[in-house]
Amino acid sequence: MIFRSLIILLLVTLSVSVGVWAQPQNQLISLFDFGTTVRATGMGGAFAGLADDAQAIIYNPAGLGLIERLHANATVQSHLGQSSISGLIAAIPSLGVGLQLYSVDGLVQRTIDDQAGAAFSYGQFAFLGAGAFRLGALIGVPSLRTLSFGLRFKFLSVNTLSAGNGSSFALDPSMLWEMGGANIAGLSISAIRLGATVDNLGTGITYGSGYQEALGIGARVGISAVVQSSTVVGLEFNTADGLHLGGEHRLPIQNAGTLSIRTGLSTANGFTFNFGLGFLYQQLIRVDYAFASHGQLFGSHQLAVAVAYNLGQLF
Repeated sequence: MIFRSLIILLLVTLSVSVGVWAQPQNQLISLFDFGTTVRATGMGGAFAGLADDAQAIIYNPAGLGLIERLHANATVQSHLGQSSISGLIAAIPSLGVGLQLYSVDGLVQRTIDDQAGAAFSYGQFAFLGAGAFRLGALIGVPSLRTLSFGLRFKFLSVNTLSAGNGSSFALDPSMLWEMGGANIAGLSISAIRLGATVDNLGTGITYGSGYQEALGIGARVGISAVVQSSTVVGLEFNTADGLHLGGEHRLPIQNAGTLSIRTGLSTANGFTFNFGLGFLYQQLIRVDYAFASHGQLFGSHQLAVAVAYNLGQLF
């Protein structure tokens, strides 16, 4: 059953890929193309099949239908010592919102004969809003109780010299299904999840100069599982940048909290390696760090503070 479901999701992803190949060549590289959440980055970006906290807003909004607590996450990233990405996301069961900002300062205008001109800055701003629902909550079928569908709205604004300003929006449908567990070769495997998303169904972006770029329609499909109750593993295929493989191992620290060690591999920007750490204090506040390598350039460092709170304590 699990493998048949995975094959179906792969076929859906491949069908969307045909649309990707047929798109115009001029495509915008936006902050949506960066790994913008720290825990997922530490796991190599293999998060579409997991999506179990506020980062579902970024990787698979259908995950919002399966979370049971309030989640919030603030992130700061440094890229190549020249640019930065910051973000704030928050989620409650079935609903989530997010703000993201990408900025580069100290760029220099150049004439056609390569003469330096005035300095300027470049930035992108994004607003995300997402909702999800469990199918089982509507039709009462036990086997579909943990099948969730989600939809994300994205607004993107590019701000630089007036001729380069522009904006765009898109809708991203998604699904996530938690199918229980299994016992394979003596290993206890639980919380097996399958997820899939389609990204950037919407308008392209038109700049002040009249130049146009597409956001780039894409898709991703992923699977995750909890092994021996303390290790999470994930595998994802993304039409934009290929394969992502990652994991997270949780170590309880007596009277303190939980230490998470993360690692991941991906084919984005060539073959790259990611590493991450997280410390969860009293099941409430988590501090995350990740390092993401790059195939040709220097790696990037990311830092985030996340909060998870049981909504039942509010009432």
